[in-house]
Amino acid sequence: MRTNPNKPEAKPVTPQSATTKAPDIASAPVPDTLSALKVNPDIGLMRTEVNIRRKEHGYNEVAEKKGHPF
Repeated sequence: MRTNPNKPEAKPVTPQSATTKAPDIASAPVPDTLSALKVNPDIGLMRTEVNIRRKEHGYNEVAEKKGHPF
């Protein structure tokens, strides 16, 4: 992976505590959502952070319901 000297390096993200209320990301402004999810829009997530989040929350998937045409 190439690095860009003009972009800041990603820092590890610490998980939110159980007492932290999840943001309503469906209606929040994009900058607020990115901040709440601790994502830098310029660099995204490092592979290690993706793996940590995947282990904690699972894959970004929506379960398919059988019997529904859409």
